[in-house]
Amino acid sequence: MTCDEIRPLIGPYLDGELEPSVARSAELHIAGCEACARYLAEMRALSGAIHDEMPALAAPEALRARILDAVRASAAGAPAAGGTEQPVAQRVRTLPFGRPRARPQWLAAATLYVVVGAAAWMLGVAHGRLPAGSAESDMRDAVVASHVRSLQASHLIDVASSDRHTVKPWFDGKLDFSPPVPDLGPQGFPLVGGRLDYLDGRPVAALVYGRAKHLVNLFIWPATADTPRDAAPSTVRGYHVRHWVRDGMTFWVVSDVAEPDLATFVSLFQESGQPGESVR
Repeated sequence: MTCDEIRPLIGPYLDGELEPSVARSAELHIAGCEACARYLAEMRALSGAIHDEMPALAAPEALRARILDAVRASAAGAPAAGGTEQPVAQRVRTLPFGRPRARPQWLAAATLYVVVGAAAWMLGVAHGRLPAGSAESDMRDAVVASHVRSLQASHLIDVASSDRHTVKPWFDGKLDFSPPVPDLGPQGFPLVGGRLDYLDGRPVAALVYGRAKHLVNLFIWPATADTPRDAAPSTVRGYHVRHWVRDGMTFWVVSDVAEPDLATFVSLFQESGQPGESVR
């Protein structure tokens, strides 16, 4: 298999939808291809992020009843040849390269009800009708999602440079504050670049540093009276997270580097002596 053939199979592979022979071929290719292995890791991280952002749903009894009615009605009206209905496992198959065959009508109906129910649940969260986590945990999850998204969408940096005198001025006119951009290359954390991101309902600065083959995303924006104070180190879906407030700025850093390395990065950044400057 080639890389172009493998990429469309990554999603079905993660979901266990590939036939065994196709899955084995995909695994053999990924084992010898660094680019596809990295793509698989990014997709697995994104899948985990989506899974964690979407809590387990308890379907209302009315929805359960409609799904069961749809399944019974379709099954009763479309028996298999010979008068005996085939088991679901025999009727739902996956073609090579992960292209699913047409699903039975009852499965399509059930899927539709589940999707509609999930969408209604998410709309309820969006409009505040369902409980959410604390402000701190919500923000932590948001910065982790932004970190994963920056890797997945290939939008890691808007300005690529290891020179702080290039990256820092790039933010001028794009933000209402000037983020600190220390040079930590001599200490083993070279600056990779920066980009604009969006968190806490506003544009923020995202600085990207490197550590061996790992990346560190540091998000910076002005703190407010409601900004959570310094938080204890935490780990979300394999990503280490640190947060602190200093000199009127809030800082969130996310990376998959080892926790001691991230602690060193935070200490070096805090000791750099470069406070952020509010423009307004």
